[in-house]
Amino acid sequence: FKDDPQFPFSPDFETVKNNIFYKVGSPAYHFLKNSKGCSGGYNLLYNSGGLPDTTDIEADPMFVDYNNLDFHLLSNSAACSSGESENYIGAFPCK
Repeated sequence: FKDDPQFPFSPDFETVKNNIFYKVGSPAYHFLKNSKGCSGGYNLLYNSGGLPDTTDIEADPMFVDYNNLDFHLLSNSAACSSGESENYIGAFPCK
């Protein structure tokens, strides 16, 4: 994936944790699983085709209002307590 324009960074030294991959399909899974030197975990993948790490989860992130770009998480989202140190996963906290 190093020369793939879809991933414009070097996977040789990246850490990918506490992220939500929403409807991106299998490229996210294969990137996280097969990149040498890339560490990660505590990610939520939705419609991804698999889980690259035992700390990752496959679930609907349950955004407050995806269609209106409110990416906060509903309080019953699996991402609310599945991040590293039991924190939320993603950029916005749970409501």
